[in-house]
Amino acid sequence: MSLKNKNVFITGISGFVGSHMAKHVLDEDGSVFGLVRRRADGSIPQNIKYLGIENEIVLLEGDMRDISSIASALDLSKPDIVFHLAAQSFIPRSFSCPG
Repeated sequence: MSLKNKNVFITGISGFVGSHMAKHVLDEDGSVFGLVRRRADGSIPQNIKYLGIENEIVLLEGDMRDISSIASALDLSKPDIVFHLAAQSFIPRSFSCPG
């Protein structure tokens, strides 16, 4: 699948897999839009800074538990492709509180 000139929307872009997927899309000449939770300090997620792609992607604030924020992000990004990579990263909590 060619990513050239494609708008790609990535949930979980601040995680390891999501940030590396974003880098891959950029390397293939695609455009990247990522959904991130609001950060109190407004900082760029560490994985994105580490890869040096913070100026090449569009970060959209939203929450996977809020359908309207997802809809808004999708309206803004107009994706050709969606990679849903968001997940709860603390495994014990995912067993006790799967929602």
